Amino acid sequence: MMTQLLRPSKTTTNLTSLMLKHIELMESPECLEYFNVLNKPHAPQKPVLAMDIETTGIHRGCELTFYGWFDGTEAHAEPYDETKRSHLQWLLDNHTTVWHNSNFDIRVLKDLGFDIPKPGDYHDTMLMAYVIKPGRWEQGISLKALAPLVGEEKIVIESKENVGQGDDWQERNKSDVIITYKLFNLFLKELQRDERLYAHYQYVDLPMSLIIREMEESGMYLDTNALYSYHKEISEVYEQLLAEVTKQYPEVTVGVYGRTWAKADELKRKDDELRPTFCPIDCTFDESFNFERVEKRGRMLKKFDYIDDATGEKVRVELKKAKATYFYEVVEPFNANSTAHKAAILKSEGWSPEDDPDTVLTATGKLKLDKEVLKSLGKSFQLARMLNEVNKYGKIISTYTSNYIDNVQPTGVDGIGHIRSSFFQAVTKTRRLSSGEPLNLQNIPSRGELGKKIREMFIGKPGAIFVGGDDSAIEARILADLLAKRFGRTKMSDTFADESKDFHMENACDWGLVKVALMNSNPDMPEAEALAKSRILVDQYRCGEIQFKDNTKDNYSQTLKDARDLEKTALYGSAYGAGATKLGNGNRELGQAILDAMNEALGLDELKADVWKHLAERGGFIYNYFGARGYYPDILSKNSEESSYAERQSFNFCIQSTSYSRMATRMLTGYPLLKEYNGVVAYMVHDEYGFYMHCDETEVDEFNRLMSEHFSSKDSLFYCPVKFEFKTITRWSEKG
Repeated sequence: MMTQLLRPSKTTTNLTSLMLKHIELMESPECLEYFNVLNKPHAPQKPVLAMDIETTGIHRGCELTFYGWFDGTEAHAEPYDETKRSHLQWLLDNHTTVWHNSNFDIRVLKDLGFDIPKPGDYHDTMLMAYVIKPGRWEQGISLKALAPLVGEEKIVIESKENVGQGDDWQERNKSDVIITYKLFNLFLKELQRDERLYAHYQYVDLPMSLIIREMEESGMYLDTNALYSYHKEISEVYEQLLAEVTKQYPEVTVGVYGRTWAKADELKRKDDELRPTFCPIDCTFDESFNFERVEKRGRMLKKFDYIDDATGEKVRVELKKAKATYFYEVVEPFNANSTAHKAAILKSEGWSPEDDPDTVLTATGKLKLDKEVLKSLGKSFQLARMLNEVNKYGKIISTYTSNYIDNVQPTGVDGIGHIRSSFFQAVTKTRRLSSGEPLNLQNIPSRGELGKKIREMFIGKPGAIFVGGDDSAIEARILADLLAKRFGRTKMSDTFADESKDFHMENACDWGLVKVALMNSNPDMPEAEALAKSRILVDQYRCGEIQFKDNTKDNYSQTLKDARDLEKTALYGSAYGAGATKLGNGNRELGQAILDAMNEALGLDELKADVWKHLAERGGFIYNYFGARGYYPDILSKNSEESSYAERQSFNFCIQSTSYSRMATRMLTGYPLLKEYNGVVAYMVHDEYGFYMHCDETEVDEFNRLMSEHFSSKDSLFYCPVKFEFKTITRWSEKG
């Protein structure tokens, strides 16, 4: 069974200096108060006990029905009531407990008033599986998916009635603790084979489960007046845009279907057979249908309406006869959320997907009409531009404002609402945290007007002081650090050390992006002329004669601003594994020019080649600065598309996972300081942090200074300095 864990070809046991420093801090008395990292899973201070609970649901406030445990000899599953509280607490206090998805079980127990163990006094087999191979278990990392690894099969109860209750659930509880115990021993052996994985699990991933629970409990606070105002504003724009489209296309023909009968009258007797034979959506035919029959010398027309079960809207269907065949034309009101509807009206404007070389299909072979595709089509079709705007504002409403309005809870303070988020450690391939409903913090843009507008709605907790901060250009700093590690000291890392210079503008000048910006805005300009003018502009900028922030175009300052924007696109796009088309915002030629300029200036291709060589030698495994591991086996694929994708994603892992590990290590070792000043973690997202502080303003000022120094520590990266500033804010948009 161990072969299914896909071990790397070699086992490496050395830890980086960054990780060793983190371990030293985590083993300090201050951190041990919150994280018992000295209770090593291979040498536990207390007997190991696999545990699991059954509840009446997964929602907050659900009831505890069974609690089970297994010590390797005999499994137990006890019905729970208040008379069992002391026994369950005794199990928690006197054992090193092992759970599968500990955050759920421990959250339930904490809500019920139990004293819960520290990270280190409990372990998590789901998290262990993720650490071994993040995001790459084909069957997933649920207990059901992993059970076959230890020769077991999880009991699955299909019924949704009486969840968590009865003999079947008690038996399942007993079975789950056996599976969890066996998985713990299996995964522990795998982690022990690689000191870096073991250390990252014990000193980063497991302690972070406490931070995650704290964020989920804290939730975030909304300015409901701002929320309702923005929702109204966006809805009005959306309705206006939609009206422009529906005025031209109020209805859409979604299909024409044919069926043949021997006699015309046979149609009436077979009405009940029509429902599944031609309708693309489920509907119900009943006596409310409006049938009109007109016969003129062998021609017959039937027309009726039906109510769509899904939307409740009336849909018209027309039946036309040609000889013995009746053709059914299904017509529906235009739906801006339907790809089929958007494709149909674009086709009526002359778009031919079959003949369009830029047509994009989904994995299932259906047309794809997302933002990028519609933007490309917008060059030829005004309708595509209109649809893109409709999509844009519709998404803001459905994803943000409407969702928040549906889920925000009152706080008792007028104009302030409370909303919770869910966080997940064991989902992404880059090891970053992911977030879920009702408040998905990860899908709030970190930049741009929309991101700023959404963030303006989030305010501090009533009665607390709101503190925020972010890792300034952390992906760029990690890239600079990787380059310095590969080539020695580089100009890119030196620029970060000189705070008098604008980092992005300096890069744009050094990478030759001023020339690219000139040629992009002046397509007919010869390359030699663009090169000469770009050198003049760079000299003028560095002499202070022009600034990219100016808005006058006669001195080419707009070109500098365009070049700086290209640099930011290239820098962050490459960090996320974007290709030429993405970097060029749909313009592949521009994107390739940006990539070429960046690669030539930085030697980025050489750095990537080193990463990919290392990856191939290890059978698809790669590590970040702190010992977290990624797995990209397609690097060895003979399929060029698969291997190319693995190359981009593995380089993305180097930057994104290091960013997360740095973020987590700083937060964990700064946690005692946060508690000293009576603070709680509100969020950690997009390299941004937010705290609710329950102390006076003078103490908060002192906390901000100390925490900023801690996060800017030279122990954060190898070469590149890190700049971090926490400050008191009133809205999330003020920092981040």
